Amino acid sequence: MWKEMTARRIRAHFGTGMDTSGKLLAEVMTTLDTQVTVPSGVMFRDLEGEAVVLALESGRYFGLNETGTRMWLLLLEHGKVESAYRALQQEYEVAGERLEQELLEFVNSLAAEGLVLIHED
Repeated sequence: MWKEMTARRIRAHFGTGMDTSGKLLAEVMTTLDTQVTVPSGVMFRDLEGEAVVLALESGRYFGLNETGTRMWLLLLEHGKVESAYRALQQEYEVAGERLEQELLEFVNSLAAEGLVLIHED
């Protein structure tokens, strides 16, 4: 079952998207061609379907619901947003356009908080 994601919920957990000095971070734009990696200073813990992501440098932590956790795991497994998108299409009954929008918003939110690094082809 597709749970209303994520990007809105994640954004609420992430707050305003500020770095540790209090500066507003620039909006990150991603596409399905975007590749992501997780910096060494980010820890992830799965808590029975939901998860916590910890940014060690800032000491801030962020909660992910079940859908966000699955998105995170697929992004780590595949490294490319499009591959995670295809896997999510197979797992959830959700319109492709909605899935793409929410996945891209999720990746943008993660990148704005420094929880993933963005790489373009």
